[in-house]
Amino acid sequence: MLRVFIILLSCLFYQNYAKADNLIVITNGSITGTNGQQSKIFSDFLILNNYKTETKITNQNCALAKLLWESNNDKKIMLISHGIDGLTDPNNKACFLDIKNNEIIFWIYTTPYYFCSTGRKTWNDFSTPNTSNIVAIHPENKSVELFEHFSRKFKNTIKVVKVNTSSIVLTMAKAEEIDFAFRSGIFDLEAFKDRCIWSSIKANNLTTLPEIAPELNSKATSFSVNGYFIARNLDQKDLSKIIPILKQAWNSSDMLQIHKRRGYDNLLVDFNNEQEYKNRLIQLIEILKND
Repeated sequence: MLRVFIILLSCLFYQNYAKADNLIVITNGSITGTNGQQSKIFSDFLILNNYKTETKITNQNCALAKLLWESNNDKKIMLISHGIDGLTDPNNKACFLDIKNNEIIFWIYTTPYYFCSTGRKTWNDFSTPNTSNIVAIHPENKSVELFEHFSRKFKNTIKVVKVNTSSIVLTMAKAEEIDFAFRSGIFDLEAFKDRCIWSSIKANNLTTLPEIAPELNSKATSFSVNGYFIARNLDQKDLSKIIPILKQAWNSSDMLQIHKRRGYDNLLVDFNNEQEYKNRLIQLIEILKND
């Protein structure tokens, strides 16, 4: 009798497992980084909802992320950090993905770049003629161009250092190798606590880039990181099942702790019904146009 029960139970398990939808979740982040942590939370919720989910984290190897995205016909979603990810950089031929609007399915967060001092230097110190400062930035050309603009405007010397991760920036700040940093996700880091001077877009009651440099108003939103999912090989039926699961994960306590810690604007990306969901995606697409 016990043997028959085990066989029946095995058959039932096999049937349920076979019915599970297969889905690959990709992120170009690191295992311990914010995107890696978020991808795991999203994957866990998908698994709880009967998705056979395989998570692939490329540890900032954007060429590998692109390869995973473009290979085979598996159903897949990928977490994009638009603004600092090589996957969104047209100048990075090995990694760039020409993301279509209809591939964007879920807005996860938005966060500004912060301009912060590593010590006692102020904006007045930075903007004084004939001075010299070193600024750590994301590895991208648009920030280089911004500080070239400031250098011409203030008639001083500004050296930028492209750095991949916030942890390395923190180490450089503690070693006094840089004077300022202009990056996302540094507002609450120890070395910059209470030393942030302005942000690219409105955040934490700081002065904004358009206020300190009105001539750059139209470029302000390009200095923000927008996290979102893109989808491939998913039809409308798939999306109608997946999007509520993604929102469930997005509202989980673990996810909200990450967003609070990193200063992500959940209010901006939240939605309560299908029309609000569509409006949010339109809003995100408008922001991305300025990048």
